[in-house]
Amino acid sequence: MLVSIVIPVYNAEKVLPGCMDSVLNQSYGNLEIILIDDGSTDGSGSLCDRYKSMDDRVKVCHQDNAGPSAARNNGIHLAQGSYLMFVDADDHVDTTIVQRLVDAIETKNVGLAVCTYKSHLFSNGKEVATGSFQVQPGVTSTEEFFSLETFDIENSQVVRARHHIAGNVWGRLYVLDTIKTNGLLFNTRLTRYEDISFNLCYLGHINEIFVSNKELYHYCVNNDKPSLSDRVTKDKFEMLTTSYEAVCHDLGNRKIGYIKYYYSYIIMGSIIRLFQDNSPFPFREAFHEVKAICSSGTYKDAMRYYRISKGGSALIPFLLRRKMFLLASLAAKARMLEASLGKKPIRQWCFSSESE
Repeated sequence: MLVSIVIPVYNAEKVLPGCMDSVLNQSYGNLEIILIDDGSTDGSGSLCDRYKSMDDRVKVCHQDNAGPSAARNNGIHLAQGSYLMFVDADDHVDTTIVQRLVDAIETKNVGLAVCTYKSHLFSNGKEVATGSFQVQPGVTSTEEFFSLETFDIENSQVVRARHHIAGNVWGRLYVLDTIKTNGLLFNTRLTRYEDISFNLCYLGHINEIFVSNKELYHYCVNNDKPSLSDRVTKDKFEMLTTSYEAVCHDLGNRKIGYIKYYYSYIIMGSIIRLFQDNSPFPFREAFHEVKAICSSGTYKDAMRYYRISKGGSALIPFLLRRKMFLLASLAAKARMLEASLGKKPIRQWCFSSESE
């Protein structure tokens, strides 16, 4: 079976060679590698064309800068394979990832195969930390996955594994026909949470998921450059609401307690991050934003499913439930101050034992 690998590329001249080396050297040979140059202003576009001239499995699409969602959508339209994989240009993969995930889908007869991953934190061009986690491998029905009743929130490995399945589009293999038949695309209006919407809507169209405990994807984080997941913007909650409503609409009347919990977990983290050092909200504005978020329908609906996970904040949700917004804001500010002083990790959940 032909496997399509879509790689959005934006100003990735320095990191793309490492990514491409890992993809071109896959033990599974029947690949089409689709590089979407998203209006790069460095030498990335020329580098993509060079790879195309070197290997006839490589296709290149140059587009005006429109963001990773539009790039991935172009990749979906161009893809001709039976299976589809997304890889980020600044990451790399194990050379057996395609073979192992194809084998999993075909032998287990599932609609999605997911592997675990190893995280690599870089600072000043040097690797300064790694992170990894193991999961219990096996097949899970999507009905069981969506259910909050089957979710062991006390088990940190279970929590992070299910969050990984729900929230990332890398480190997995999709069935392309499922995507195209159901018209699944990334919402180009969103610069946040578009991965979650796509992934959860995809899960709504399959019956079973296979999870491997092999660390076949290598997720690389540059500590010198704030990631979108860390960044606070004034439209962040609006985009979260759009994502939440789209998923709830797509999944219809199914029992999706875990999905609502998952969004409540994101909402709680977003509230706390309003008070981090680089937030565009001064304290007074952040306080009013907290009140506005807590009065929204999305907050009220999702937070009915909120649970305190291991290492998470119990005080702030307690204060918010009692509408003690000023005290909750002060507690969130203190939490972010403590993080900035190095007492608690804030940089990227994959290196942190904390849930928020």
